[in-house]
Amino acid sequence: MQFLTAHFGAEWPRIEAEWRKQDGWADYDFNKLPQPPPLEEALQVLRSRMQWSPNRRKGAFQMYHETGWGSGLLEDRDWIRTKYASGLDLGDAEFAMIDAEIGPVQAKLDECVNRMLDAIEEARVRLFEARDMAIYPYSSKGVPVAREGQKGFLDGMATSHEGWCVTVMVLESDVPNWSELREENLALIGERNRQLRAVLDRFR
Repeated sequence: MQFLTAHFGAEWPRIEAEWRKQDGWADYDFNKLPQPPPLEEALQVLRSRMQWSPNRRKGAFQMYHETGWGSGLLEDRDWIRTKYASGLDLGDAEFAMIDAEIGPVQAKLDECVNRMLDAIEEARVRLFEARDMAIYPYSSKGVPVAREGQKGFLDGMATSHEGWCVTVMVLESDVPNWSELREENLALIGERNRQLRAVLDRFR
């Protein structure tokens, strides 16, 4: 408890009340919580966790490949069939033609999206290094999170190590050329979809 009082200062009574609203914490003796290691030591470990996992990056990769619903990936035949090829009977030959003709613009889109994701990840690391994030022990309940509720949200990441937790939020304003990147991204999606519709029209 002494550690928590020292860390949160005058805010601790309010935060303690929020923590006790959580399941199992109403009567918990916070003196039983082990004191975390020195913050600087924990931050060295947490910094290494500031990158997306492969699965999370894959999800973000798909998010910037299409407007509205759908993966926007050419290997996703259900996306093409359902969203753009209603009523068409597409087989391997037709999809091979789609891959061949749409492949070049899709490759440009892939490259653009990877630049966008790299820029978000770079911004997250910069925010971490600048300590422009929420740093708190054990629970975020009641803890003000930097940038929460602000416009232009791009990504949020929370991770912890031996009691220390951080939450980093990346906004559009944190990526210097985000507007240009997104404009290029949307233009490539539009061109890919135009070319896709043109190929599909030949099958009708």
